[in-house]
Amino acid sequence: MLAGCLESIASQVDEVVIVDTGSIDDTREIAKSCGARLLEFAWTGDFSAARNVSLDAAKGDWILYIDADERLTVSNGTSLKSLLADTQLAAMRVRLQPKARYTDYLELRLFRNHPCIRFDGVIHEWVIPGVAAVCRSEGMTVGESSEVRIVHTGYDADDHGRKHDRNLPLLRRAVAQNPERVYCWWHLGETLARVGQPDEAETAWMKAIEVARGSNIPQEQAEASLAYQSLALSALSRGRPAAVIVDAGLAANPTDHALKLIKAQVMIEQQQQFRSALDFLSQLTEIDASTYYDPRMSFDRGIFGEFAWGLIGLALFRLDRFGEAAEAYERAAELAEEPLAYRTKAIAAIGRVRRVSAKLATPRRSGSPPP
Repeated sequence: MLAGCLESIASQVDEVVIVDTGSIDDTREIAKSCGARLLEFAWTGDFSAARNVSLDAAKGDWILYIDADERLTVSNGTSLKSLLADTQLAAMRVRLQPKARYTDYLELRLFRNHPCIRFDGVIHEWVIPGVAAVCRSEGMTVGESSEVRIVHTGYDADDHGRKHDRNLPLLRRAVAQNPERVYCWWHLGETLARVGQPDEAETAWMKAIEVARGSNIPQEQAEASLAYQSLALSALSRGRPAAVIVDAGLAANPTDHALKLIKAQVMIEQQQQFRSALDFLSQLTEIDASTYYDPRMSFDRGIFGEFAWGLIGLALFRLDRFGEAAEAYERAAELAEEPLAYRTKAIAAIGRVRRVSAKLATPRRSGSPPP
């Protein structure tokens, strides 16, 4: 993936510094062929340590940090240098698409090459505390740009089994060293759930929510929504009531569309509130996923299309509105990358329409009760 990353940034940066923590492929050769400065740093189990080696070596006035599995785009006629000319800027948030089919959100990826700004955290390392300190001490601000965009491709191909094995001990260290990181608590819960420890996972998610309540960082307020989502889905999968969790999450973040989708699922599967669920889901389908943007949160675009129409089909089916259910499932299939399951449900709904129609059309025998 490295060559594509370096190609995407070539026209926008004056210097490329790559820290290699022990690759065994062609990373070094690719880096050198693209003119990058290659530094070798033995992996210590600490992402910040490796990133800070690159900061110590960088000579530019500004830092763009980017990984090999990411690609940079800048709007035509614009350059990073022109965007960063404001002397009052300490850093800038840019648009990031974290996964394929997901909407963009803002992430801090550009910051001044300042000795007080260094990465912190053994995993999910960040520079926000350092940037905030510089803003306070020097009267600077953090800007935002929709003209700079980074697309992350790594989640589309990585072996997540290996990542879970690597990440679990790092995440345990991270929350022990800095228990105020909401995202680390959430990711610890996700990893524990993936390795078959659901009770421990739920404990981590509840801790994420607790920490977020005491945080004044807007990003962490948004990250708490991830914990609410995970807790609610865990409750659903384990047959436990999930409505209280979902409602608490939406009270904390009313714009969390993922939680809205889960609320509709709870309405259908646990509360039998089929008509209310339909009203709720119709609001999601009215959102244009191709243009939707929330600076704090990224959403799977299927929330506004495939997933919402699939739940609409289920609610209509439960209401015995089989013809409409079939149409909803067909709509979900049209929007899905893997439509087979929805088409199967559409066929089942059509079958119910035919059976009901056949039953209604059967003539009654004399003296027999009405159907």
